[in-house]
Amino acid sequence: MFVPVLVVGAIGWFIPGNIFGTDSTDAFIFACLPIIYFFVNLLRKATGADKQPVKALLAIFAVSVMFWAVFKQNGTALTTWAQYYTDRELPATLQGPANALSSPKPLPTRPARLLPTITSSVLLKTNPANR
Repeated sequence: MFVPVLVVGAIGWFIPGNIFGTDSTDAFIFACLPIIYFFVNLLRKATGADKQPVKALLAIFAVSVMFWAVFKQNGTALTTWAQYYTDRELPATLQGPANALSSPKPLPTRPARLLPTITSSVLLKTNPANR
């Protein structure tokens, strides 16, 4: 069962163009086809008492496949939406204040000097002999 899933998934990955949006989603949906085929054959060959559990398993698998396919598309859809509907230009009235806020003050060149000063002052205050 594992080999057909890999083979059909690879076929889905290497198909020219995208059927479901991306190569990875195509590979996922295609890889699910042998599993669905297996469960449908199992359902067809099952006796009356075994058909209900196999139907339930097939329904859960179908819902799971749809969930993961939609979940995978969510990131792509959000990126596409942001690319086309996000305005990255500021109005002229806001460019001056934005430029002023975006240039922070430079950090001190020697931050290591600060640590001994803080440490020594804390030690002096906490040392009982210095009180």
